[in-house]
Amino acid sequence: MNTDFYYVIVTKPITGTFQDRAIMRGLGVTVLVLAVACLWSPRTDARSYSSYWKSPRRTDYVLDHKFYNYLERVTRAPFTELRKAQLILTSYREANKYSANGDANDAARIFFSLKPRSITFSDMEDVDSGAAVQDATDEGTVTELPGHTIERMVTRDVTGEAAENLRIEQKSMNAKMSKKWFPPQSDLEKGVNGLHINDVTPDTVATSSRFSSPPGPKTEALVPPIYHSSTYKLQSVDDYLKILEEGGYIYSRLGNFTNDSVCAVINSLEGGKGSLVVNNPCYSGTYDIVVNILPRYGIEHTFVTTGCPVEEYRKHIKPNTRMLYGETPCNPNMAILDLEEFGKLGRSLDNVLTIVDSTFASPYLQPVIKHGIDISMHSCTKYLGGHSDLVAGCLTFGSVDLWKTMIHYQTTLGTSMSPHDASLLLRGIKTLPIRMEKHSSNAQKVAEFLEKHPKVQKVMYPGLPSHPQHQIARKQMKIFSGMIAAEIRGGVQGGKILVENVRLVQLAVSLGGVESLIEHPATMTHGPMLMTSEDRLSGGITDGLVRISIGIEDPDDLIKDLQQALAKIPENVIG
Repeated sequence: MNTDFYYVIVTKPITGTFQDRAIMRGLGVTVLVLAVACLWSPRTDARSYSSYWKSPRRTDYVLDHKFYNYLERVTRAPFTELRKAQLILTSYREANKYSANGDANDAARIFFSLKPRSITFSDMEDVDSGAAVQDATDEGTVTELPGHTIERMVTRDVTGEAAENLRIEQKSMNAKMSKKWFPPQSDLEKGVNGLHINDVTPDTVATSSRFSSPPGPKTEALVPPIYHSSTYKLQSVDDYLKILEEGGYIYSRLGNFTNDSVCAVINSLEGGKGSLVVNNPCYSGTYDIVVNILPRYGIEHTFVTTGCPVEEYRKHIKPNTRMLYGETPCNPNMAILDLEEFGKLGRSLDNVLTIVDSTFASPYLQPVIKHGIDISMHSCTKYLGGHSDLVAGCLTFGSVDLWKTMIHYQTTLGTSMSPHDASLLLRGIKTLPIRMEKHSSNAQKVAEFLEKHPKVQKVMYPGLPSHPQHQIARKQMKIFSGMIAAEIRGGVQGGKILVENVRLVQLAVSLGGVESLIEHPATMTHGPMLMTSEDRLSGGITDGLVRISIGIEDPDDLIKDLQQALAKIPENVIG
């Protein structure tokens, strides 16, 4: 197989106009892969789909399921390498060899021995697709297209009953999906007056990306309005059907302009789309789900120690393992996970998803998806919101297929944030770059102060050369964020004295706001009411550990406050 090309299956049902233009005009090409795609559409087996597929002009372009399964196996490639999607076009004459009556394996060998041509199509409804094919075929040009029109399929080796269940689930999902069911795109992703997202830095993406309404003879609000409405007035039944087909808003559980606005910006920042192995420690809410809720559904878990080499995950993988989960930087001990190696491990495994919680860094400091991770997770309550005035979370996916699966659950279960929270989140993201710069520079100064203090046994901050994974952090983080973990001498008592005697820094859980916060994990967020002592200590959450979220105050004032609080720890407590 020519490894310079990736063979992409289009999961969106493609019929009618495009195929007629490409084939009936005799352009010298056939959309071979598109014909395969129809087997995955809601139309079920293409050969049994009415006389439309049995007509003479269609017979040569319908491939059997053996060849379809073969394509699934050979198209294994990480999403990051498929972002410039390619369709493989062969000649009309060669296409006759791939008849449904022919041998699938022979057809596959012939297909992959041909020198392929690469082409991407723009919007199939808005351009002359046949002309696009002709131009690309004759001149080798490439017509750009939005990422949502070509999608990545699940290409792991799935066979037997599992494969059939997967197909049934996908068919059921696709039957409910309309053209509106694609991730929201910011205006910079689509292009604004010739300016594209690749032309600007993440700083500009955070402050200037918008989810714009369609262009027209009207003015447009600079800041997206808050749409509190739960439902939307329609003029006719036809309008309802048209929205289902072309996109729009009907009911806020299914979609809301304000919520879509924040999704579009986060997607732009990220560059995104059985059993599980989880790092320990992790966010206490995640721990609770893994230990106390998932086992009720028969889902086992295995903990690995944070900061361990990625290969440690591999040692704990079982035949029923379906997910690898990690945090970086980790809550609360600031251990770092090597994202590049974690992504490679996930891609080497069949039917195993990788998910990373990067809340402590934010997408601005550490985009996750570009490392080949399947799902990036953030608590938007923290740095993305930045003002401690909203509760929200987000997932960004490395493929549209994963996004479609999750959006189906979201709309069915109703787990949508309120438009008001979405508006607050949009406001927060606008200042994300300058806030993260300030959080990070402040934290660096505070960490250096704490590391030299005699009542502090150890400081875990990725920006310190003493951090065990400092070099990994330098490789994958723009700067080192505002979270510090420090081991205070005197154990539980020493830690409690510190957090209860700060005056400027505030004793509170949560993090990532403009104000500095401090907490004592061993008795608070990761305390005995949630974690066993064994799990807590094995995860490095020692008795004297404190977690500090450094805000954007003057760093010298923060240092003075911590200094006076540390001074109140008696020498006899330190021992």
